[in-house]
Amino acid sequence: MQTEERSAETDAASALAAEMQQRLVRFNDVKPDWSAFTPVKLPGNERAVFQYVGPNGHGQMDPWALPAEHFGIYLLYVPPGGGSPYHSHAHEEVFTVLEGRMSFYWERDGAEAEVVLGPKDLVSCPANQRLKFVNTGVEPVWMHVALGGKEAPPRYDPQP
Repeated sequence: MQTEERSAETDAASALAAEMQQRLVRFNDVKPDWSAFTPVKLPGNERAVFQYVGPNGHGQMDPWALPAEHFGIYLLYVPPGGGSPYHSHAHEEVFTVLEGRMSFYWERDGAEAEVVLGPKDLVSCPANQRLKFVNTGVEPVWMHVALGGKEAPPRYDPQP
C-alpha cells in the first residue's frame, strides 16, 4: 500500500512538473526583435522587444512565447538614446524599469508632462494616452512591459 501511494505521488509530481515546463519561458530561448512596433526605424527609435506572453509587435505568436487572450508581457531593452516615438494604444500599458533610468512623456491637447523612472519604478498609461519614452542616460535600460488587449498595436498619430 505504501509503495502504491509513493508511486501515485511520484506520478502526480511528474505530471505537475511537465505542466510547469510547458508554462515557462527561458530568457536564453527568447530572440530580440529590433523591428517590433515601428514599421520604419528612425534615429532615436532603437529598442528590442523580448516577447514572453501573447502576440508580438507584429501581431503574431513567437514560437517560445506563451499564449494569452487579453494581454502581452515582454522585456524591453533600450540603449542610450533609444526609445519610442509618440504613440497610443487602445488598451492600458504598464512599464516597470528594472535597470537604468528612463524618461517618459505624456502629451494631451498640446501640453506635455515628463517623469524620469529609475529601477523598480512603475508607470501605468491609460488607454489612448499619447506617450513616448527616451533613454536619456548613458546606460542601457531594461523594462518589464505589460500591454492589455487581445491585439494592441500602437497608433502613431500625428502630433496635434
